[in-house]
Amino acid sequence: EMASGDAIRAALRPGWVTVGTEVDIRHLAAALVGATVRTTAKVVAVERRVIRFEVEAFEGTRKLGEGRHARGLINVESFNKRLAGTSGQAH
Repeated sequence: EMASGDAIRAALRPGWVTVGTEVDIRHLAAALVGATVRTTAKVVAVERRVIRFEVEAFEGTRKLGEGRHARGLINVESFNKRLAGTSGQAH
């Protein structure tokens, strides 16, 4: 999730953030505590306000995990207004 968020942060317009909405990861191998792990995130689709990624994690050349991840685009100001409008209401 962090690799995906970091990968697109600089491309977002001011006032916009992304939040994780889906994670589908397969763990293939373990890494030792303190090991350097390299992660990659590749954008494979943009669907309205959802950005989909293929992700991988490596220790050296050994693949530790792979999968898919999705992040939703959120306009912070609109999101905060919507939340403020629902505070105090019963759900």
